[in-house]
Amino acid sequence: MESRGRVEDRLHSTRVQLLAAAGIAVMVALMLPPAPEKPRELTHRTQPQYPELARLLGITGKVRLAVTVDCVGRVIGVQTLSGQTMLAEAAETAVRGWSFTSGKGEAQIPVEFSFPVAS
Repeated sequence: MESRGRVEDRLHSTRVQLLAAAGIAVMVALMLPPAPEKPRELTHRTQPQYPELARLLGITGKVRLAVTVDCVGRVIGVQTLSGQTMLAEAAETAVRGWSFTSGKGEAQIPVEFSFPVAS
């Protein structure tokens, strides 16, 4: 039977080894690159309404937007990157009602529409 002193020494040695192993594991984890975040998926979408005035004037074209989404998937900002103003306003209105899957922090999502759209 081992003496109490030897048992305590072995327990202390085991604790030290476990702490060292945990420290190494933390250092390795910190050195690894972060896992890439999955792209946000669209969960609710509405089509933009083709403005009647644009239809009458024969205005068509593409609108490109940058949509900012918060961590729970709500649209919190929309910026028009290109497109005719009347069409861009219709696209922005539609996108503000969209929702996406949740994720880490905010995300910017590019969106493009072609007008005329089916209404």
